[in-house]
Amino acid sequence: MSLLASALVAMAVGAAGPGGTVAGRVVRVAAPGDTVAAAGAMVVLHSVTPSRQGAIDSLRVGADGRFRFAQPADTTAILLISSRWDGVQYFSTPIGSAHGQRDSLVTLVVSDSASAAPIALAARHLVISAPAADGTRSAVDLLILANDGYQTRVPPDLSAASWRFLMPRSAVNLVLGESDFAEEAVQFHGDTLELHAAVPPGQRQLLVHYQIPPATRALSVPWAEGTPVVNVLLEESDATAGAPLARADTTTVDGRHYTRWTGAMVAPGSIALRFGGDGQLPGWVAEAVAGCFALGLIVMALLSARRATLPRQAVVATATTPSPVDELLDAIARLDAAHAGGEAAHAPGVWHDYQAARAALKEQVRALLPP
Repeated sequence: MSLLASALVAMAVGAAGPGGTVAGRVVRVAAPGDTVAAAGAMVVLHSVTPSRQGAIDSLRVGADGRFRFAQPADTTAILLISSRWDGVQYFSTPIGSAHGQRDSLVTLVVSDSASAAPIALAARHLVISAPAADGTRSAVDLLILANDGYQTRVPPDLSAASWRFLMPRSAVNLVLGESDFAEEAVQFHGDTLELHAAVPPGQRQLLVHYQIPPATRALSVPWAEGTPVVNVLLEESDATAGAPLARADTTTVDGRHYTRWTGAMVAPGSIALRFGGDGQLPGWVAEAVAGCFALGLIVMALLSARRATLPRQAVVATATTPSPVDELLDAIARLDAAHAGGEAAHAPGVWHDYQAARAALKEQVRALLPP
């Protein structure tokens, strides 16, 4: 059965100090460029402080979609607005008081959910270091998922994955890095990555760290679908990437040189990588370089083919029927994604609010976990 593609936007504008309000309006996108009031949507106000975290007020909006909350007396509290829509929980970015006022504009963008909403691989950026002393190569693989429709992709049931992807068959020690999804939402089964989370409209990133075993001279990187933007960076000067990639240029990071191979996968297939000698790069150096590229690849991804059809200011949490821990972990991941670029990319007050909210959410996770 087809679902009407929709989105919800919640705007919260707060006045300064005790006695102020957090007010806004909940709307949904009925069609591209057309929004209507989301009558009946439930909106929750959350407060996060070092000593207490949780929901402090809630209401169901009327026919006009408008809501208004009284601010808590604690002016140090970080506030969050959330709303559940069609089985998916959405959180706002923090509304803080570090600059003495709560005049932030918070936008939540959601859509109706569908297990058949198409997900594409918009870009892939892979960097492989020279071998360590034992011959092991470190790899950082950044996948950019794109949902170009108006429906949030969700798993068909609680045990199924919403998206799957093949990793190199010989890759070992696969670990999720800084991503737009909680660690618990990503599982590795052999050479298959499974995502168990909602994927809203727009683009989201998955960063995966893994190792390539010693004595590997050739690596086949599988592609189950076409991908318009592909970059492979190889540190070894005699390493090569096969068709359809072409050698582009050389990138230098902390004095180390990487050759970039670039192109597009127009259809499913694989790319053949070939390596030269073992080399004697110390393991700690390889790990440090891989970590540096993990950050660099995020920047590269943001600059390449960002084609989200809806604003990515929304902080989207979990898929259907999540546990409290899952919701908190996914909320932390969304906060991190919304504040990508580090402290230098944000105003001091905004960065302070982000750090405070993240620390408080992590403390709440610890409180829910068994001792």
